[in-house]
This record gives sequence, structure tokens and C-alpha cells, in this order.
Amino acid sequence: MIPVSTGLAKFSIDETGEIFTVSPGELDWQQDGGDDRQMGPELRYAAVFEFSSIKEGRSYEAQWELYEYPIGCQNHENFKVSKGITVLENLKHHLEHEKE
Repeated sequence: MIPVSTGLAKFSIDETGEIFTVSPGELDWQQDGGDDRQMGPELRYAAVFEFSSIKEGRSYEAQWELYEYPIGCQNHENFKVSKGITVLENLKHHLEHEKE
């Protein structure tokens, strides 16, 4: 399975009002972990987008996670952003079977 993203994500830095936009092509999804569970392995896919405020020089990040469990099925997803960020719009994600 591979993660697929659609739409756009838009973030605002609370202190400065700067807006950052993320498109699906800017994410680099990696299968980076998981656990062994009762029905086999659970796989974790994650993508991180880092951005910096031009006005204050501080760095921020947004992180998306998708879980595949059991194998072949999307189980759940998580999303988190650094403190001081407002999410104005978010990408949508799903897992697809890889084309052979």
C-alpha cells in the first residue's frame, strides 16, 4: 500500500499571520514503523512538512500519519502541528494498492 494525498493544506502562524500552503507533491511519505499485533503487522506511514517564519525566524512542522492494519486496510490516521499554528485547511489522505 502507498499513501496518497489530495487537496491542499494551509497553515497560519498565530504570532505573525504568515500563511503557508502545502500541496501533496511536497510530502515525502515514509513507512517508518509499526507493531506486531494479533492480526499481523501494523505499519505506520508518516510525512513531515517543516516551515519557518520569515518574520520571527522560528521553525514549525506539520506531521501526518497513516496506519495500515491489518495489511491491506487503512486503520486510522493522526495529524499534529507545532504549537502556535492554526490549521486553515488540511490535505486528505488514503492508502492505495501499488500498481504493478
